[in-house]
This record gives sequence, C-alpha cells and structure tokens, in this order.
Amino acid sequence: MIKRLLAILLLTLSLSSLAFAQSKAYAPEDLNRLDRQDQTRVLEREYSDQSRGARLPDDQLEFYLDQIDSGWSFSRIKQDMAESLGGGRGGWRPQPVAPVSSTFHCESRRKFGYGECRTPFNGRARLVRQTSRTACIEGRTWGTRHGVVWVNNGCEGDFALAGRGRGAPADYSVTCKSNDYGFSACAWRPQFGYPQLIEQISQSPCVQGRSWGYDRTRGLWVNRGCEARFGTRY
Repeated sequence: MIKRLLAILLLTLSLSSLAFAQSKAYAPEDLNRLDRQDQTRVLEREYSDQSRGARLPDDQLEFYLDQIDSGWSFSRIKQDMAESLGGGRGGWRPQPVAPVSSTFHCESRRKFGYGECRTPFNGRARLVRQTSRTACIEGRTWGTRHGVVWVNNGCEGDFALAGRGRGAPADYSVTCKSNDYGFSACAWRPQFGYPQLIEQISQSPCVQGRSWGYDRTRGLWVNRGCEARFGTRY
C-alpha cells in the first residue's frame, strides 16, 4: 500500500514538473522559427513576466524584432530585457523624447499659393496633424527636403521630425480603404516603424487622427471614406 502511494506521489510530482517546464518553455531559442505575430507575443509575454505586468514599449519591441532577424537567441533577449529593467547596459536604449520645439506649424498662404517653412531640426519632416480643410497630401500639397517643408494649394498642418523603422525596404507600402465610409483596419508590419501617408486615393480627405491613424491596438486604420497608400518613405 505504501509503495503504491509513493508511486502515485512520484508520478504526480513528475507530471507537475513536466507541466511547469512546458509552461516556461513557451518559445524556441531560435525565434526565427516563429512568424512575426508569435515573435511579438513571446516578447511581450517575457517582458510582462520579468517586469511583473508592465507593457513592453513599442520602440523596445521593434529593437528586439530587429535583433531576432540579426540572430539573437531567446536567451540573449531575455538577458537584455533583465539588464534594461535593472538599469544596466543592455543592447536596447530608450529613444530620446523629441522636445516640444521640434514640432512646428506650416501653412499655404496668399490665396492657396506655395509657401516654405524652415524646420527647427536637421532631417526630414512628417505630417503630425492636418489643420486645414484642404487635404495635405505628401508630394502634391506638401513635401519636405533637408531643413525645409513646403506647402501648397491650401495645405496647413503641424509637422515634426520623421523617423523610419529599422530595415524597412524603400518600396514597402500598404493601401488601406474605408469601405462605405466606415472603419477599416489594415495589416502593417510594426517593425517598419510608423506609417507615412504617401498618396491619397479617395476624394474624401485623409486627415491623420480623424480619418486615418496608427496605434498598437488597431494597427493602421482608416475611416470616413479615406483611401490611401501608406509607406516608409524616410
């Protein structure tokens, strides 16, 4: 009887150990075996476990996705997360927060004519918020070059320093359409950074924050009849 009880106890302990090991081994060492969605899920779970429930910052997520492509193992990423949470010198570094002065306003004046605005930074600019009723369409009613933003045909908006996702191909783009003037979400690869409106296709204006936008929960989205092509121009 005692031997039988001991056998049952040993079997129970073995099953518990196996279940615990399986619960911890939720990802392979070579994360390239997973697709991007599963890689993201693994990274977010590991960070949440190490930080006791905190959310993995978007820029840190992009950094680790890039490192997976370069050959980092899961163990190395876990170690780097631990170092970053402990204030150590891991591979990831927080991105500096852009000062308020880096955002500026530019508008087309003199009867919807051409105008230029000097940028308060070195580098190219992106449209942060359209403030005019006339659509601001990059390449048609506004554009940017080193140190200058130009606007035309009534475009008016707020601009800021542009960035580009690591490893984004120059020809990568996604066309997103609001069907029946309703909300639509479109697949966008988060490792390529923030999408930029390249070409408006619809007659309805595509205004960032109103008829199109991008966030981690919904991804790239359009609304109110907006149809446009988005890419990583910078």
